[in-house]
Parts: sequence; structure tokens; C-alpha cells
Amino acid sequence: MREHAGSCAQGSLWRSTVQWFLEGAIVDFCLTQEQQMFQSVVRNFCQHELAPYAAEVDKTGELRWEAIRKMPALGLTGLTVAEEYGGAGLDTISAALAIEEIG
Repeated sequence: MREHAGSCAQGSLWRSTVQWFLEGAIVDFCLTQEQQMFQSVVRNFCQHELAPYAAEVDKTGELRWEAIRKMPALGLTGLTVAEEYGGAGLDTISAALAIEEIG
């Protein structure tokens, strides 16, 4: 989890510590506002739709189709596949955030 993302966007000390000078360019490791919102939506989905059923899924080995059917609307299928081909069209960081939250 990246709890520091909010403070990073606010220009805090964290932000100054994650900026590196590389050949004259500043590399900013902060999440964009869109990435932060996506992460929040995915985290909420995981907390309400996946975590409460994780032990049962592990025990039975059966997928929870009710939750899986909700995933495309949240952009959780075909993460980096272009939208024109039916995917979510996410950038690599957003895809990594989704994978990290789903765990």
C-alpha cells in the first residue's frame, strides 16, 4: 500500500525526497491524481468484494464469479490492453497498482 501518495501530491518533504536529478531532468515518483483515484477504487473493491471471501475461496478453490463480473467495469481486466481491443488501456503504473491491491 502506498499511504504516502497523498502527501506526495501535496508537495511535502516526501515529494522532495523522491525527486532525483538525472541528466538535468527531474524524475517525479509521485502518483498522478488519476492513479491515486484508481488505486482508491481498486482498494475499496478488494476490501468489500475480495477480502471478506478470501478464506472461503482458498478453502474451496472456487472463483467468486459475482466479484469477477464486476471487474471489467472497474478496468480490472485486460489492464494494459488498448481500449479499442476491449481492454482497460491503463498505463503500466496503474496496472501495477491494481495488481498490488488485488495481491
